[in-house]
Amino acid sequence: MVMHRRLFIDGWRHAVALPIVRGIKAGAIALTLFFALSVSASAAADVAALRQKAEQGDATAQYGLCMAYFKGKGLAQDDRQAFEWCHKAAKQGHARAQAALGMYYEDGIGIAQDKAKAAHWYQKAAEQGSRFAQHCLGVLYYNGEGIEQDKQKAVYWFQKAAEQGHAAAQGALGVCYEQGIGIAQDEARAAYWYRKAAEQGFATAQLCLGQLYYYGEDLEQDKQKAVYWFQKAAEQGHAKAQYNIGFMYHNGEAVPKDDVRALEWFQKAAGQGLAEAQYTLGGMYYYGLGVARDYAQAAQWAGKAAAQDFVEAQQVMGMMYCYGRGVDKDYAQAAQWWRKAAEQGDVTAQRGLGALYALGQGVERDYGQAASWWGKAAGQGEAKAQYALGMLYALGKGVAQDSRLAAEWLGKSAAQGDEDAAKALQLLQQEGIEALVEKYNTVTVTLFEGDIIFDKGIRIITPK
Repeated sequence: MVMHRRLFIDGWRHAVALPIVRGIKAGAIALTLFFALSVSASAAADVAALRQKAEQGDATAQYGLCMAYFKGKGLAQDDRQAFEWCHKAAKQGHARAQAALGMYYEDGIGIAQDKAKAAHWYQKAAEQGSRFAQHCLGVLYYNGEGIEQDKQKAVYWFQKAAEQGHAAAQGALGVCYEQGIGIAQDEARAAYWYRKAAEQGFATAQLCLGQLYYYGEDLEQDKQKAVYWFQKAAEQGHAKAQYNIGFMYHNGEAVPKDDVRALEWFQKAAGQGLAEAQYTLGGMYYYGLGVARDYAQAAQWAGKAAAQDFVEAQQVMGMMYCYGRGVDKDYAQAAQWWRKAAEQGDVTAQRGLGALYALGQGVERDYGQAASWWGKAAGQGEAKAQYALGMLYALGKGVAQDSRLAAEWLGKSAAQGDEDAAKALQLLQQEGIEALVEKYNTVTVTLFEGDIIFDKGIRIITPK
């Protein structure tokens, strides 16, 4: 449910994202929060008297005893006993017990998880007006968990709960309006519901509202308001909001440009495991932005993001191992990281992996593999990979010699301004493929070394 719109910081091939939350999961609301307001009253009650009433069939007492067991107030904490008393009260139509029973089944607390039963009990409580159950039922319909997915029904129940002031439901309804899920897309209505939830302190809605103001696609752009809401969410510990604040300090958007402050926010988000922040923090250390340059720290943070399958970080780790920056030079490790990124379509990693195969560094030399990976990068418009692939066709290494394909790929590279490709193409056109082979065949290794692997640094990628 999450989509990343990418913005870019100069340097570290920087895909700095302002993540947009595309869904809010009700299951993230802990069962303890559901009970929080009423436990104190039941804790103060005489448990023996409560049990006597519960055993006589009093639904309110049964629910109270459930809460006492759940919190361990006046007796030993026991999830199974809590469930049993909750179930008794729910069967008698007690709305709060029905909603709680839904959570027991949804999260599998003290019982086997069963989302179909969770939906059943949420439905009963929702029909009695429980805003908590309405929100949870909406999420089950949204995700198709335990019941058939139905986004329109999800919106219906989100609306019911939102109108009663349930913050998470208001946020979820905002998502539906923003993306046109189960209802006509309407960014103004999305902002309305996000603001309702944000004003109640719901951090995810604060993030989403800030995002709307930042981009200003249908809502009037206002980066001051974006900062305000990002700050609210960030101060509550929301990692993506912390990241966004760091981004704005780095760029000097609606706040003074300050890489030291940016670094602080990136560190907070990275410490919570946000891959984009870990990767970005690595870039700050790599270039010494807001902190002394430290390749070891750069590699450490990029490595954390790479371990989360963050493709840009995997590409960077390949570069770090190939250069020996912050880590010991290790072409085999470089090849492993580049392969991970290349398989996800990263064009720089595809080019680098192709070069390692051509050079036999970290892998056994294999011009067929080089041609394959350079072909993938070349197909994405990567100029140096187009040049390298053209030369393989000219030299007949890894592919059948083919002057037409050599000219085609050299021409594509030359059209992007690659001078090496332009010189090779000129020789091919003026003197033929034999002349090109005679000049280059004896220096194959030096041909594929150097800037075919890198541009002697980390490429600055422009926004897509």
